Amino acid sequence: MYDQNKIDFKEIRKKARTDRDATWIVCLLTDDNLKMIKSCKEWRDLKNHCEENNLFIQDLYLQFRSHPVKIDVSDCDGVYFINSVTAVMGGLSKQTYTIGKLKDGKVFKTIWNVPELIIEREFEDDEDNCFQETIIRNEKKTKNRKE
Repeated sequence: MYDQNKIDFKEIRKKARTDRDATWIVCLLTDDNLKMIKSCKEWRDLKNHCEENNLFIQDLYLQFRSHPVKIDVSDCDGVYFINSVTAVMGGLSKQTYTIGKLKDGKVFKTIWNVPELIIEREFEDDEDNCFQETIIRNEKKTKNRKE
């Protein structure tokens, strides 16, 4: 599933063992550093790191234990992430991750049930309706568009 030339499986397995019940967001940045995060706070920290170092996400995966799901971010202006809980009337609440791909002012969102990594729904939203603090922008594409 992963590009074996860029992602170190040993590092992923070692970190995943620290919390076997976590659903990880695995990000390979444009400087070839691997980041594994599991919360919105860590995502915001990653956003700050990317902004300070002019980086973007070149590969993105959701992973629960040995089950990775690749999210294609190759042709987008930014990546959006939030984690939340979906209430079910008369049933158990479900934890979800919403991953969005920003393109031309629109965010194409996919809501994933976790830890199962099953798509609950997909929809399009305006960028203005999203939490701006959770969008990691591809600054190189933004600069090219302005020129």
